[in-house]
Amino acid sequence: MKTTLFTLVMASFTLVASAQTREYAPISKDIPTDTKIKSKIGTLSFPMGVPTESTAQKLEDEMLYINGVNSYNNTIQGASLWAMRKGFASVGVKRQ
Repeated sequence: MKTTLFTLVMASFTLVASAQTREYAPISKDIPTDTKIKSKIGTLSFPMGVPTESTAQKLEDEMLYINGVNSYNNTIQGASLWAMRKGFASVGVKRQ
C-alpha cells in the first residue's frame, strides 16, 4: 500500500514537472526587433534580445527613481493632513 502511494505521488510530481518545462520558438525574422532603442534615459542596447550591463543598470536606476517618486506621492497626502490637523489645533480647533 505504501509503495503504491509513493509510486503514485512520484509519478504525479514527474508529470507536473514535465508539464512545466517550456520551449520557445526563435523569434521570426518577420518581427522587427531593434537592438538599440532611444528613450528618455538614453540609448538602450539589447544585442541578441538581452540587455547589456549598462542598459540593465540604466533600467534599474529608472525603476528606483520611479519607485521613489511613487513613495513620495503616496506619503505627501498623509503629511499634508497631519500638518493641517496640527495647524487647526494651533488656532484652537478641538478634535470632536
